[in-house]
Amino acid sequence: MYNKNNDLIKATTKTPSLQETHPEIAAEWDYERNGSLKPNMVSAGSHRLAHWKCPKGPDHEWATAIRHRARRGHGCSICANRIVVPSNCLAKTHPNIAKEFYTPMNGVETSLTISAGSNKYFYWKCAQGDDHIWKTSPQKRTLFNSPCPYCNNTKVSTTNSLASNYPHIAAEWDYKKNGELTPDLITTKNMKSVF
Repeated sequence: MYNKNNDLIKATTKTPSLQETHPEIAAEWDYERNGSLKPNMVSAGSHRLAHWKCPKGPDHEWATAIRHRARRGHGCSICANRIVVPSNCLAKTHPNIAKEFYTPMNGVETSLTISAGSNKYFYWKCAQGDDHIWKTSPQKRTLFNSPCPYCNNTKVSTTNSLASNYPHIAAEWDYKKNGELTPDLITTKNMKSVF
């Protein structure tokens, strides 16, 4: 029976313990940080906060309610990229992309404090041009393999504009017919019809 006073299973009840009902979850029990509390003393529905250790890394330690693990299926917060530690930070998992993380424009965040799965937007800077600075999420950079939009010719810079790459063609530009569009504002891969 559930004991509301201390959330522990009474020895006189027949309520199965977490150890009995979910041995795979009990195997991740952090005995050191949970002190005298053991997985055979609590039920799978316990609201009590417990500490856990994932076998995938020595820094995969987190705390959550027992029922969140057993009833809701919550696994390792580090493996799920909800908590950032040295083994799952962007600098460790994707070092080449982490090199483009533009720290001067990202406040206190660095490639050591975010994970590849983050959907928060940050600034990036490509080494191919001083004006190759753009904003996107680590998730888009890593999961969707999103490259530099300037090198990919989806954004205009001084390195990929028609004016800087083909000045002889830009010299033939009809500024009146093209309105506000200039050779500096389109890439060499532009598909628009221009005059």
